Amino acid sequence: MPEPTAVTPPAAPGPVRLSELACGQRARLFRRDLYQGAKEMLRRRGVGEARIHETGSLIAHAAIRRKHAGLLRQLRQSKAEQMLEPAAALCAALLVETMASAPIGTEAAGDPHDGRDASLRCLAPLAIAYGVVTASPFEASDAQILEEALLVADARHDVIIRALASEQPMEQLQKIFAALLKHLP
Repeated sequence: MPEPTAVTPPAAPGPVRLSELACGQRARLFRRDLYQGAKEMLRRRGVGEARIHETGSLIAHAAIRRKHAGLLRQLRQSKAEQMLEPAAALCAALLVETMASAPIGTEAAGDPHDGRDASLRCLAPLAIAYGVVTASPFEASDAQILEEALLVADARHDVIIRALASEQPMEQLQKIFAALLKHLP
């Protein structure tokens, strides 16, 4: 039993949806969740030598709010049945901006390509998981969502790499994420 003077922290408010990126406290939770999710992905991937840079999450978050404010507004105003496309677009923005801000520092064997691939293998499942939490009407545990997002991202890894390298990565990734989100819980 806690001491009478101890303050019990409030329960976690639940998963952060992409539509809440611009909301004060929820935005902080999003950045925290992104950091914790990257940490979990690195653990699952067995990439022990990687470092997560919190400033990368801040930079990515700021870029999404600045460059994709219209998408955030569209998603907040969407009805449940209309969330798929804007959620897929924000998943694409999340992946593009997090990859650009390099929140995961991997110096795998000194090869920058290995580091970028390790980052992508951690960040793509997170982008998909955020999309599922945002667009899906079904309730699932965070662990289940993350596991399914990890499997899907692995299955589509080559397609995601080609989309990121294309001249229009946002549009290409949005198509990929829309197709994936349509079939995830």
